[in-house]
Amino acid sequence: MFVAWGDALGFLYNDPYAEILGAKHPHALGLRFHDIWSEIWPDISPLIDAAMAGQSIYREDLPLVMNRKGYDEQTWFTFSYSPLRDENGKIAGMFCAVSETTQRVLAERALRELNETLERRVSEALAQRKLLADIVEGTDAFVQVVDLEYRWLAINRAAPDQFQRIFAIRP
Repeated sequence: MFVAWGDALGFLYNDPYAEILGAKHPHALGLRFHDIWSEIWPDISPLIDAAMAGQSIYREDLPLVMNRKGYDEQTWFTFSYSPLRDENGKIAGMFCAVSETTQRVLAERALRELNETLERRVSEALAQRKLLADIVEGTDAFVQVVDLEYRWLAINRAAPDQFQRIFAIRP
């Protein structure tokens, strides 16, 4: 959580938020909000403006490219901005409750990609199986599949006729 207060939106935050700041902590304590997060300011300033105008804001899994460890990284956050009023009732700052969702978003993306890969592989395997089945069904040759105990597992369309011609019994 953090509070951004006053005209400069001075930044005060708790220990868990220090983890979000990364290398910017502890220098960020008391700095202007803009100075701490200048790299994402274009993304968040409309939200801050709305909160400072009295509107509560909520965003889920907002993508942000942040520089908090000395390099740019893609991150995602779920957070709310709520206006804070001074003793006269005037909006003088904002409160933020925030949760980084980067790991979850990346895990969900990886799971979707895995699922798409598996669906593609299954589709390809089914297409290959259908092709083989079409070849087997399209031939006049006697084709049958039996298990190790000589039980039929599959026969093609030509097999019953050929079997009856050879053995005088229709399977």
